[in-house]
Amino acid sequence: MAGDQVPWHWRVERAWTHASTQWSAWVLGAILLLSALGALVLAADHAMRTRLALDAQLAQAHAATPTRSADAPVEQPDFTQSLGPATPPAMVVQELQRACAQAGVVLASLQMQERAASAEQLGRSDFAITLRGAYPAIKQVIKQVVERFPSLAVQRMRMRRAQGPADIESSVTLSLWSAPFAASSPR
Repeated sequence: MAGDQVPWHWRVERAWTHASTQWSAWVLGAILLLSALGALVLAADHAMRTRLALDAQLAQAHAATPTRSADAPVEQPDFTQSLGPATPPAMVVQELQRACAQAGVVLASLQMQERAASAEQLGRSDFAITLRGAYPAIKQVIKQVVERFPSLAVQRMRMRRAQGPADIESSVTLSLWSAPFAASSPR
């Protein structure tokens, strides 16, 4: 190494300790700090203006929507309107007999209890039936009858094996619902 050549990192260290270099580094740091603060202020200002514009749009949207008065009642849809007119229980019994004959299922017993509709209560007819046959055939009978009458519901179902190896005895309770008098009359 030659005597007058000094490694570059020594020159930087010596220049750093020199007073004029330290002062210029402080000035450069202050300028960078002020620039960063300016950018932050501009970003906050842009966000504030955007929020004010969105608030104004929201206020216009609220002003454009009509308001309901507190005195006006809100009309709720009545599910009893979907029940339609009362289905005669005899139609359900006929459909049960037809579906059993078609599927090869024996309708062993049938009991029916009826509660008439009033102005305050739904009408209801309960059918307690006992079916004997193969499981898929019993399932098919119940499916056909419930699909035929939308206001008919399966309330309870119990199955057990019958005498034959493939036979099942099924006790089923079906409920046929009808609308109350006030709901069944058109408004």
